[in-house]
Amino acid sequence: SCSLLSYFRATGRPEFATAEEIEKAPWLKRWGWYIESKNYSRDFGSRWWEFDLERNRLANEFNELYPQIPVTKAGGFNLKSINYGSDKLELSPEFGRFLIDKIDVAVK
Repeated sequence: SCSLLSYFRATGRPEFATAEEIEKAPWLKRWGWYIESKNYSRDFGSRWWEFDLERNRLANEFNELYPQIPVTKAGGFNLKSINYGSDKLELSPEFGRFLIDKIDVAVK
């Protein structure tokens, strides 16, 4: 959908699937771990489709407001690598805060 869904804070350490669990559920090969977390945007996440918070549009808006600050921690100014299979992007703290603020304002 390209839309924001929620934001979370990790509350635990990574837990890894066992070989037995992976054998029973082969998809765990790709996502063989999880981290316990707390959802800080349940009101938003339960109806995210009602809001117009699309990631690429928000990245463009952020770039216009803060042209010297990248959206990714690696220094990128867009999120287009997601379109090419990159699923492990780390956002810059500034862009992350920008997105959280957008979500929080949307549900008020």
